[in-house]
Amino acid sequence: MVRFSSWMGRLNSYQSLILSRGVYLPLKKTIFVFAGFLVGPAISALLSFIIVPITTWMVAPEEFGRMSMYTVVMSLGGLISYAGLDQAFVREYSCSQDKTSLFRRCIAIPLVLVSLFSTVFMLGYSYFSTLLWGSPTLLGSSLLCLGFIFSVFDRFASLVIRMQERAWTYSSILIFRQALRLGFTLIFLKLFSRGYITLISASVLSIALSSAAGIFLSRNYWFSPWRSVFNGAALKPLLRFGLPLVPASIMMWVLNGMDKIALRHWGTFQDLGVYSAGFKIVGVLSIVNMAFSTFWAPVSYRWFESGVSVDRFDKVAKYLALSLTVLAISLTIARNLIVLLLGPEYRAASDLVPFLMFVPIMYLLSEVTGIGIGFSRRSEFHLLASGVAALSNLIGNWILVPLYGAMGASVATAISYIIFMVLKSVIGSLLWRKNLGQPFVYLMVLIMIGASFWVYLGQ
Repeated sequence: MVRFSSWMGRLNSYQSLILSRGVYLPLKKTIFVFAGFLVGPAISALLSFIIVPITTWMVAPEEFGRMSMYTVVMSLGGLISYAGLDQAFVREYSCSQDKTSLFRRCIAIPLVLVSLFSTVFMLGYSYFSTLLWGSPTLLGSSLLCLGFIFSVFDRFASLVIRMQERAWTYSSILIFRQALRLGFTLIFLKLFSRGYITLISASVLSIALSSAAGIFLSRNYWFSPWRSVFNGAALKPLLRFGLPLVPASIMMWVLNGMDKIALRHWGTFQDLGVYSAGFKIVGVLSIVNMAFSTFWAPVSYRWFESGVSVDRFDKVAKYLALSLTVLAISLTIARNLIVLLLGPEYRAASDLVPFLMFVPIMYLLSEVTGIGIGFSRRSEFHLLASGVAALSNLIGNWILVPLYGAMGASVATAISYIIFMVLKSVIGSLLWRKNLGQPFVYLMVLIMIGASFWVYLGQ
């Protein structure tokens, strides 16, 4: 660990030197920073992709579907317990003079909330686990609550490293976490039952160990004396920014989870398992999504605070839209080859890919075209965009899932994410009074929509 820390320290020292020379980075040095953020998501996505055929060949779709319910609830628990303070930390980091105090104020309330949430869940574990997985399970409930707690530590430790723009350290944490998950999944499926509890166990243990590594690599923020954590005057502006994001985050959870809930209600665990496998194929696009989002948040706020020309933001939006269009079409063409890696019971997932790919693509585009919402500190408008999109997703799934099953869920989710991106783009432009390449972005989206329906009608 010491040798690893020393090696990462040299890389990040070089990166810090790069960033200290100004906002306008030379192209080669900008590529170096972005490459650092890209390597981790790329390799971790590759490892995740290796996990997919292993689990689909060894685990029945019903068990894979139950595992997806764990993922849905984990995301909801995180959104509520963070209270928007993770985003407040990102927003205020660049202009904060005391970053350690900012960090501790932002993490204190989430730790309290996740403890309360876990206590309530365990007190009613029989009801909650039956609702999620069809039968009561104390072990599954305990693992879920441990996952909640570890995820808070993992989230904030990663945010510190990310906002320091220590790209290579951040990537190392991602690779470490996914490598652990791959290793534990293989070992546990070999030694124990091939069910969803085994998959959850591997996930929780990997989060626990990666959070420990993240805390070690950001230890200056954790281990010096904690003072005035619950200072009301200091917390007020953070909560003013973060709390409006809670209902917005819940709406995003509905947007992300309604398809799975609808399949759980109107379909079977078999449908849910195939649908989740389709999302794993689309996970190839998540490489770009995670890498760019991680890189973009600190860089965009630094550019804004330093008065960088809006032309630079405009170019980013256009280049990103073009690149994502090429990636989306390439994935659509290659989907039938990729799906061959899955177990025979999961092959129908290839039909869902042309629509499921809109989830990571539209979200990533909205991060750029809707950046004016964050710049203006008007986080309540996230609620409007996510609320309208979630409502459209709810209505779409209600209409389409009973008729078309997993295909209906994928179409409803694609439509709702397009609505989400357009709303964030329009609102961000109105608040910032800057139009970030929207005509070109919308043209690329129309091309992707046309390609998806051309493939669907061709089938």
